[in-house]
Amino acid sequence: MKTITRFVIKSYLGPLLLTFSIALFILVMQFLWKYVDDLVGKGLDWFTISELLFYATATFVPMALPLAILFASLMTFGNLGERYELVALRAAGISLKRVMQPLIILSIIISIMAFLFSDRVLPVARLKMVSLLWDVKNKKPAINIKPGVFYNEIDGLVIKVGKKEKDGKTIHDILIYDYTEQDHYSGALNFTIADVGIMEFSPDQRFMFLSLYDGNNYYERLSERRHFTTRPLQRTSFEAQHRRIDLSAFQFQKTNQEFFKEDFRMLNTKQLSHYIDSLQLNLKQERKEYTQSIMRIFTNIHADTLVSETNDTPFNEKQDDHKHFKVLEETYQRKKLGTAMAENAGAKESQTTTVQITGEKKPAGIIRRLLPDTSSAVADVLPFNPKNPDTLQYNFLMNFSPDEQKKILATGLQLAKNGKRSVNDRYNILDSRMRLIRKYEIERQRMFTLSVACLILFFIGAPLGAIIRKGGLGMPAVVSTFFFIIFHVLSITGDKLAREGTVSPIWGMWMASVIILPIGILLTAKATTDSVLLDIELYKKFFSRLVSRTSKID
Repeated sequence: MKTITRFVIKSYLGPLLLTFSIALFILVMQFLWKYVDDLVGKGLDWFTISELLFYATATFVPMALPLAILFASLMTFGNLGERYELVALRAAGISLKRVMQPLIILSIIISIMAFLFSDRVLPVARLKMVSLLWDVKNKKPAINIKPGVFYNEIDGLVIKVGKKEKDGKTIHDILIYDYTEQDHYSGALNFTIADVGIMEFSPDQRFMFLSLYDGNNYYERLSERRHFTTRPLQRTSFEAQHRRIDLSAFQFQKTNQEFFKEDFRMLNTKQLSHYIDSLQLNLKQERKEYTQSIMRIFTNIHADTLVSETNDTPFNEKQDDHKHFKVLEETYQRKKLGTAMAENAGAKESQTTTVQITGEKKPAGIIRRLLPDTSSAVADVLPFNPKNPDTLQYNFLMNFSPDEQKKILATGLQLAKNGKRSVNDRYNILDSRMRLIRKYEIERQRMFTLSVACLILFFIGAPLGAIIRKGGLGMPAVVSTFFFIIFHVLSITGDKLAREGTVSPIWGMWMASVIILPIGILLTAKATTDSVLLDIELYKKFFSRLVSRTSKID
C-alpha cells in the first residue's frame, strides 16, 4: 500500500467512526425518549435493557451509515483542503481522482457490507427488538404500594395502606378487597381490615407474603344467581393472618418470536421474493375467480327473476342465451297474443313465429325476431303498437303489465345495490392484498437502496469537501445535514407514494437515489477539473465587489 493511500484512508476512518457513533447515539436516545414510559417503573434488569438497546442500535444502522459516510467524506476532504494538503498533492502531480481512488474502493466495500448487513443481520435484529419490546410493553409495573392510594395491579385484589414505615415492610391501617369469587351473575363481598401488617417478597419475586395482625374479615355471598338474595354477613376476628399472593403475572416473560416472523420487516431478500411471488399468484387467482363469478351473476341476473315472475317453469342458471330468449318469447306470446296468436300460428304453419339469435352474442334485453310475413331477413324491432299485438317491444319492460314492471324494477334495483356492495367489498379486499404486496416489495428494494445510497452520498461529500475547503465539525456538519435532509425527505416521499400505489415500489424506493445521483456526478466532475463554477472564493469576491459598488452609489 502506498503512502498516499495509507494517509487518505487514515484521514477518512477517524471521522467515519466518529460520525457513525454520534449518529447512532442520537438515534438510540430518540428511541429511549419514545419508549421511556414503557421502560421505567417495571423493575427490568440491566441485562434486558442492554439487550433491547443492542438490537435497537442494530436497526438504526441503515439510517446512520449514509449520514456518517456523507459527513466523514466531507470532513476529510475539507480538512485536506483547509490544511492545503490537496494543493500540495496536486502540485506533486497527484490528481483529485487519485486521492479519491482508495476511498472509492473503501466505499464500495462498505456498500457491499451494508447490503449483507441488511439482508442477513437486520431482519434478525428487528425480530429480536420487536419481540422484546412487545414483552417490555406488556410487563406489569413492579409492586409499589403507596400509602393512601388504592393499588389494583394485582389480579383479584385491591390493597390500601394508611402508613408505611421506613423499612418498607411494616404497614399500618390495611384494607384489602378480594373479588376473586365474583362473576357476571353473582359475587361476594369479601374484605379485610387490619391494624398492622408485614409485607415481604420471596427471593425470586414470584410471591408476596403478607402477615396481618389484629384485624377483621367481612364476608357476604350472593347465593341465588337470578334473584340476588344474600346470606347473612359473616364477620371473623383474628389476631394473625398470613397470606401468600401469587405475583407470577409480574414476571418478565418472553413471547414466542414465531408470532412476528412473517412480518415483512423480519425477512431477507430471498424470503421476501418468495412471499411476493406467493401473494401475487394468490391475488391473480382470486381476481380470476371473482371475475368469473361476477360475470355469471350479471349475465343471468334477470333470468332468475323475470322468468319466475312470468312463467311457472323454473329457470336454470346454466341455460344459454338462446334458451333464455326463447322462454321470454313464449311467455310473451302466451300472455299478449293468447288464442288469436295460436290460431294464426296454426293457419300459417310455414310462417311460425320464432326467435332468431345470430352467431354473435347479443347483449341481454336486445331481441330480434322474424315477423310472420317474412322468411329470412331479420327485421328491425318496431315500436309498440296496440293495434298490432304481434310486435315485440325493444324496451323490454313494455312487454309486461304495470304491476309486473314495478316488481321487475324493484327486484333489479335491489340486485344492483347488492352487486355494487359486493363489488366494493371485493375491491377493498383486493386493495388490501395489493397494499401488502407493495409493502413486501418496498422492503426488498430498500435493502438495495441502502448500499447504493452510501456510495452516492460519498460522491457528494468528497467533492464538496474539496470545494468548500473547510474542515472540523462546523461547516461540514451544516452542509452534510442539509444534503442528508434532502435525501431523507425524498426517500420518505418515495416510500409514501409507493405504499399508496401512486408509483411502482421500484421507482418509489429508487427515486431519491436517481435524483441525488446527477448532483454527485456534477460535483465530482467540477471538483476534479478545478472548475471555477463552484469556487467559493470566487463568489465571495463577487459579492464583496457588489456590496462595495452599492455602497458607493448610495
